[in-house]
Amino acid sequence: METLWTEEETQRITEILQAKLDPSEIKYRYENIYYSGDYPEDCHEVSYNRIPYVPFETIRNRLNLADQKWWWEPLLIDEQGQPGITPAPRAVTGSENDMWIKLHVGPFVKIGVGQADNPQARVKDAIMFAISLMGVDLDIYPEPD
Repeated sequence: METLWTEEETQRITEILQAKLDPSEIKYRYENIYYSGDYPEDCHEVSYNRIPYVPFETIRNRLNLADQKWWWEPLLIDEQGQPGITPAPRAVTGSENDMWIKLHVGPFVKIGVGQADNPQARVKDAIMFAISLMGVDLDIYPEPD
């Protein structure tokens, strides 16, 4: 059986996808942690979490470097031929607006799920999920103890 990707091409794509991010590519958002008492006036901010993330534009650029012909396909198509939303129980993923996709980058295919209210954000979220399974952006998380 003939393969579409040589070992050298596969290695090149892997190295691009798993390359360490430049610190300027990592952004942060802040999440406030509140103490809530028995009454509304008892609620006050205690501290915040600094949460690292990689913007979608950075991920898209990394995908384009790895494989100019990367693509995704929905795992569910609705009656109008549009990407469908899975009616998954909320207990499974925490959302009723899940979009499951297959992301193709070179010889690699990963499943991703996107959870957002608008379709564009849902697709971006699914791509971000799938690409993290390929090793992109893993260096933003601390090493386990």
